[in-house]
Amino acid sequence: MGLISVILKKTPNIIIQAKHYINSKYSGLLRSLKNEVPKVQKLCPKKYYICSGLKLTKKQKNEIFMLFQDYMEDCSCIIDSIEIDDFLSEQENAEIVNKHYKLWLCSSSILSLINNQNIFIDCEELICDIEVQMPLFVQTKTYFQAKKKLQDSGIIILVGAPGVGKSTISKMLLLYYANEKHAVRYTSDNDISSIKKALSIDPNKKEIILLNDFLGQHYLKIKDSQPNELKTLLSYVKKNPNKKIILNSRITIINEATQTYINFKALMDENRCNEYLIGMPIQFSILLLYQNFNR
Repeated sequence: MGLISVILKKTPNIIIQAKHYINSKYSGLLRSLKNEVPKVQKLCPKKYYICSGLKLTKKQKNEIFMLFQDYMEDCSCIIDSIEIDDFLSEQENAEIVNKHYKLWLCSSSILSLINNQNIFIDCEELICDIEVQMPLFVQTKTYFQAKKKLQDSGIIILVGAPGVGKSTISKMLLLYYANEKHAVRYTSDNDISSIKKALSIDPNKKEIILLNDFLGQHYLKIKDSQPNELKTLLSYVKKNPNKKIILNSRITIINEATQTYINFKALMDENRCNEYLIGMPIQFSILLLYQNFNR
């Protein structure tokens, strides 16, 4: 990344150099900074700062300081990932993290909430999915409406056609609540009994549950015990404001389940207010509402 000049009214000659280099070697960062020396000398700023995504030792900071000592007071002008994490973890800076959702996954506190859960058997794969999808994610009106519904009721059932963004929104909602200090509960096979065992009985314990494609990814896949298991889980969440649950399913699969299983239909009718349709054509939405009304 090139030099970024930060123009301040009283001190117009302050330059901040941003060097991410996350998961890179220190040698690569040092080599890049050596190439910046002639540029800094030409600009001759009064103050020069370096921010890096790497963790730097005292020796490494001293080595960088020697390159730019004419423009730095001391090594405190070199800010590494540890100092950035410490800054973002302070309560007075929480608003910065909340506004910039791309910081959530980078937060060490968020990763600990996810990685420390035994139930999170597919943690690395899910985190990888979120990392891949996050740069492409935009906080749309749909996302904010879904978040409000989840905040208000503690339960949201995202329904829609394949590829409309159900899983992506689910993961971003999960990440939002992880950032709000909710422990994450998730299994790739949607084993509700395992999730129940992992839940805390402490009503003050904040927890967020994700059931992704909870009726099957490509076709209906439901155990006879699942409707009753799901009913008790949803009931528990309703009684405990600090618990949240996100479910999502293809519209065709959820319709098949309600037509096949009477007890599942009753469960869905009971939680119809928590259902949120995503990206549905208006004609199909009207047809769906008509079908629901006439059940």
